[in-house]
Amino acid sequence: MKSVLTANGSPLEIGFAAQGGTPRYTLEAASPDTPMLARVGAVHARALRHGLALPCDERFVALQRAAPDALEFGAWLGLRMRGGDVAPKLYIEMPRDLDPQLLQISGHPAWRGLMPRLVGLSDDTDGGVVTELYFGGAPATRGGLSGLLLEAGFYDVRAVPRLFDLLQTVNPGAADKRLACHDVGVSFAHGPDGKLLAISILLYAEQVFGGGPKLRLRVARLFELLGGNPTAYLADTAAAPDPARHGILSLTVTPDGTMAAHIGLSADPLSLNIQQERLI
Repeated sequence: MKSVLTANGSPLEIGFAAQGGTPRYTLEAASPDTPMLARVGAVHARALRHGLALPCDERFVALQRAAPDALEFGAWLGLRMRGGDVAPKLYIEMPRDLDPQLLQISGHPAWRGLMPRLVGLSDDTDGGVVTELYFGGAPATRGGLSGLLLEAGFYDVRAVPRLFDLLQTVNPGAADKRLACHDVGVSFAHGPDGKLLAISILLYAEQVFGGGPKLRLRVARLFELLGGNPTAYLADTAAAPDPARHGILSLTVTPDGTMAAHIGLSADPLSLNIQQERLI
């Protein structure tokens, strides 16, 4: 099926984190003929067939009904490993022309000038629900993103400059120039008590690293700078050198100063040379 999940239309994205571990997966869980407003239910049904229970929040499902014609994918299913178990995540699309005030009614802040894109719902380690709100149209400058983080209650004024400096180290002289030409995505993760857990800045890999054969090496260098080991990522992606397969780069900061990175690839697992024991 043709999907908007990835740039080349694949209905499966495989993600790699700087700290390694089992790759993450995000996938279309409904057939192409499933009505948009039925796709959240279809994702739940798909998960239950595999013994996975997904969190849900009917407030966000109701927001889909506010503008059903504006939906592009409806819902996705995310899978990742946590403590030896599969931890699922439900992604619910938000209509892009949604009135941001409706998000305030749902108990979440609305950020001026940003476009709602989707909501991610997952269980935390204590059984509560983590809510992650994704937006497009964030400013792509150090000052603009720093101001956005401050407005969100994130007071580490060095967080954004540190991220930009990392990107500049990986691809000298290119990050600021490339990002200045684009809006970027941003997400805000909140715990069950409403506490801000993390903010992620979402970029297209080619925006930051450029295309060509150096892209994988630059991703690997970023992972190293964040204290990770890129060996597994390089081995798993050796069979897919095409830079177009690399999609969204997520740079995450947390209130305690931790920084992380995650990158998604559009590809079939077998074509990526991922060892079977590392597949979910």
